[in-house]
Amino acid sequence: MPRYAIRGKIKRYIELHQNEDLHGTVIFFCPNTIVTRYVQRFTKRFFDEEGGEENVTIYVTSYEEMKIGNIGEKVELWD
Repeated sequence: MPRYAIRGKIKRYIELHQNEDLHGTVIFFCPNTIVTRYVQRFTKRFFDEEGGEENVTIYVTSYEEMKIGNIGEKVELWD
């Protein structure tokens, strides 16, 4: 999947989460670790630039990590 498509999906998921006033956790499942790292960086940058609600927790993981029982890494949105 091209990176512009990944960025669009991330933006839509986050906007949906915020517009629906949902509280909780968003988990992005990625096909491999390369995409996982990209999603982590983009998500953090998106929240730095666009701002966002502090009621969302985001985790990013790959299918390989899920197979061994790792739920993923939490994206630290606010340092």
